[in-house]
Amino acid sequence: MNYKELELYLMNNTFDVQTAKASFTLASVPYFNYAYAYNRHHVEFSPLFAYFNEESNIFSQITNSKFMSKLGRKLYSKYSGNSNEFAKMIKKSEDMRKSLSKHWNTHKLSSLSDKEMLAFYRKLIALSDAWWDYGILGEDHGDFINNIIVPDFAAKQGIPIEQTKETVLTLAHPDEQTDYMAERQLFLSMCIAVLNSSSLKKNLDSKNYESLKQDPKLKKMIAQYINDYFWFKTDFYSATEITSEYLFEAMVSESESHSLQEMKSELSRITEEFRQIQKKKKNLFSKLKLSQKDKKSIEFAELFILWIDKRKHMMMNQFYYILTTLRTVAKRLAMPYDDLMRYSCLEAEELLSNNKKLSDDELARRRTGFFSVFEKGKKVKMFYGDEGKKLYEIATRSEQEEIKGMVASKGISGNKTIKGFVRIVFHPEKDDFSEGEILVTPMTRVEFVPLMRRAKAIITDEGGVACHAAIVSRELGIPCIIGTRNASKMLKNGDLVEIDVEKGIVRKIR
Repeated sequence: MNYKELELYLMNNTFDVQTAKASFTLASVPYFNYAYAYNRHHVEFSPLFAYFNEESNIFSQITNSKFMSKLGRKLYSKYSGNSNEFAKMIKKSEDMRKSLSKHWNTHKLSSLSDKEMLAFYRKLIALSDAWWDYGILGEDHGDFINNIIVPDFAAKQGIPIEQTKETVLTLAHPDEQTDYMAERQLFLSMCIAVLNSSSLKKNLDSKNYESLKQDPKLKKMIAQYINDYFWFKTDFYSATEITSEYLFEAMVSESESHSLQEMKSELSRITEEFRQIQKKKKNLFSKLKLSQKDKKSIEFAELFILWIDKRKHMMMNQFYYILTTLRTVAKRLAMPYDDLMRYSCLEAEELLSNNKKLSDDELARRRTGFFSVFEKGKKVKMFYGDEGKKLYEIATRSEQEEIKGMVASKGISGNKTIKGFVRIVFHPEKDDFSEGEILVTPMTRVEFVPLMRRAKAIITDEGGVACHAAIVSRELGIPCIIGTRNASKMLKNGDLVEIDVEKGIVRKIR
């Protein structure tokens, strides 16, 4: 597509937009695979777009809404009648994750020669490519649940559509906790174990970490945490290694901001809120008369929601491996890490293979921000500066004047409306956020969880019923409205808003 053709295409279609702090290198891994999705899933996913805003350091994934809808319907029609097949697919993707981990754990980056580093990187990307054949299944965040299962269920049960959404989401909530809640439970348990012991607390207060490492119980918990959640502080741009020292520093920070009793209360609340979800789910199953088809649909919806959580875990595993490798490469080549993050994964391979660097002019253009186009069978096309910004604005335009989305969670208060002050967050690691504010953001990810725990309510631009915000908010018992498309654009910090948690409407009071 040339610029005029692209402009026309963007004007005549609507798009799902997901935003995050991300690198072009990392984003290009799934993007190259998505462009060829038709070959494997018989769903067209080309062209797709990405915009990198250097000013705000935000990446936007821009995908045709029609593609997303078709992907979800294809997934539903293929697996809804036989959840065992979908379970097998999850098992295969987990096996691929293990292959990636084995490849990572059998090599030590610092000892690899340049030639070995190239071979290591190539295999890492090849294994990631293979995983993304499965990873693409989930990009619609479960819209098929809302568009297919819910209306069918409402018609059969004779209950209002909004009530049906809540019913279906409760019935389909997985029987195992999400990684986010499980991680928090383990971390709080470590903190409580230290603060309950006068000797361990004394060592923590004095930062005598060597002595803390010797405690058998704590040592075991730390080993478990690092094994299960080594990826937890990795985002789409950089990887943070989690060590015992890192965890001790996190415990110090937690103990400075929360008392022992507050930690025990939070741990108890996490357990109780999940127990209440399961109790409500059990009661609904005993109360409703479900046909075999209804049961199959609910079973598949539950498996899909569980898959979204596992998918995130598997995705962040490989991102940790890729980004840690690339940081090592940047150091070895004495080049700025930020510059390497502007290469595609294929350009990074050429850099390792024959030291082929992007020209200074090309890097300068990419630093102005750029809009990239991925099309099947074609090279990536880029539009820089004002040209790229204009294309992004066309793709993300919103003609919707009201702020309305889908109710992902009503919260546990029982209130039909929630009032509070808005805080827009794009960078959770550095943006201000206070206890009791209403979190408004394009979409949530792992790094948003600490903010979500302190939020009065959550509003997102994007997401389906199985997205991160939807799943985590239900387990936190916090009201959540997803898929508004325009909340982060129409609201400003400090706005007082009222949220109708029955209808998903957000009204600005002042």
